Amino acid sequence: MHIYWHGQNCFKIVTKEATIITDPFGKELGIKPPRTGADIVTISGEDYTADNIKNSPLIFDTPGEYEAKRTLIRGLWSHRDNKKGQVRGVNVVFTMEAEGIRICHLGDIGHLLDEKLENKIDGVDVLMIPVGNKDVIDHKTAIKIVQQIEPAIIIPMHYQIPGLKPKLDDAKSFIRELGAQKVKPEDKIRLTKKMIPAEETEVKILNPV
Repeated sequence: MHIYWHGQNCFKIVTKEATIITDPFGKELGIKPPRTGADIVTISGEDYTADNIKNSPLIFDTPGEYEAKRTLIRGLWSHRDNKKGQVRGVNVVFTMEAEGIRICHLGDIGHLLDEKLENKIDGVDVLMIPVGNKDVIDHKTAIKIVQQIEPAIIIPMHYQIPGLKPKLDDAKSFIRELGAQKVKPEDKIRLTKKMIPAEETEVKILNPV
């Protein structure tokens, strides 16, 4: 499995059987939108669109349990604020399992996990978590969610990068509190089930492609 980051919530996950794109965005964000083919697209909320994704992918944008291209996908209701969606609406958290690796993509989540959601996410290997505040959780709430889930690998997303028009916080505070200041950004992450750390949690930082 290889994982690439396009910025914001958008990852490209390439397995032996499928290419998966999460939360693709348009040019209005000011950064280069993903223009690639995919077999599967997950969309956590109304700010994202698969219009630029080629190959007529399967699109999952609602809660439920799905299976496609030897990938198990589960969508879970959550909210984009801490007032049960009354301010910014709903968000779909996705878990994906392929090649024995379980990934959770939190989308634009705006709150701590309640017990029900925590139980459904618990045990994931890779947690993709927003840390940029403003439209999503801030870094302190993100740290608390990490403590709730205790994933093997953490990948921060949805934070300020050069060219991004929305003004978000950067990822420095989140990374510092995790003690990961010395982690070097990578262009891609290669993972196999055997590479998932069994003891300590690892932080992975990606350069946008």
